[in-house]
Amino acid sequence: MIVTQMEGAAQSALTLHARIFALVGLSLLAFAPPAAAQNQDDRYRGDAESSYRYRDTSQSDLDAADRRLTEIYQRRIAEARAADRAWRRNRPRNWFSQETALRTAERSWIAYRDADCRYLAQPYVGRRQYDGYLRGCLLDRINERASALRQSRLTGADNDDRDQRWRQRYERTYSYNDDTFYQQCRNGPDPAAVIAGGLIGGLIGNAVGDNNRTGPTIAGVVVGAAIGAVLTNNMECTDRSYAYRTYYDGLNSNRPNSDHNWRNQSNGNSGRFHVDQYYEDPDGFRCATYRQSVTINRRTRQTQGHACQQPNGVWVVVD
Repeated sequence: MIVTQMEGAAQSALTLHARIFALVGLSLLAFAPPAAAQNQDDRYRGDAESSYRYRDTSQSDLDAADRRLTEIYQRRIAEARAADRAWRRNRPRNWFSQETALRTAERSWIAYRDADCRYLAQPYVGRRQYDGYLRGCLLDRINERASALRQSRLTGADNDDRDQRWRQRYERTYSYNDDTFYQQCRNGPDPAAVIAGGLIGGLIGNAVGDNNRTGPTIAGVVVGAAIGAVLTNNMECTDRSYAYRTYYDGLNSNRPNSDHNWRNQSNGNSGRFHVDQYYEDPDGFRCATYRQSVTINRRTRQTQGHACQQPNGVWVVVD
């Protein structure tokens, strides 16, 4: 009887313990994330990290990408500001400031970018891979944002208003046909690939060869006839090719007080294009002052002036 009672007590104890373990197990499952969600999170981290694992992204690469993004962002801000001015003349009931909305969106994007990249790089804190993961992630996020902003230009009446204001201030919209280098040297040597690369006028890439080509507009440069005669006086076509490359690189660099040099190895001629400062004209168009020093046949001369960016992104050297 004692044995039977002990066996019954033992079975009761085991049953109680089993119930306790079952309850604890259910509690843990309630707080544990679903396996599918956990696997999805791991896959997200793994897929994202694989892009940065072997990347050697330097701080200078990151700074350059950030400058490009800042330039595009400032263009969108100028467009949004112009749109706000146009809407104020006939404001609908649900109107809101385009500039304010864009600035708010940019602040939110910066917070997301930093938090997401810290999350992806977190497993490597304290290890030498950490900086590479973090910079690689930031570079990708910045390039993605630049692409999105580049494609988000305001359309319709807002751009029509900007086009009209540009023509009122700078006479008309300029294209590659207005450029002296294109007019005089398009069939000549082009060692810096200015024409072939579509750097003149921005739309040149769709105008040469296959007329059915399509693609994004390049933020090129146009130098008018009278200005071109001053800037490129006594230059051969090969000299102009190198010089135009510095105009394009300098104006699109978004780096004030920067020098951009060229040298023609075939004849020894050389030049320096210096971007002084960027500013906005009274109509909100982005402009820059410049200085140029050119040495042709051992004689040096200097010129200066300013260039402004049309609504389609093309830089026009206006004086």
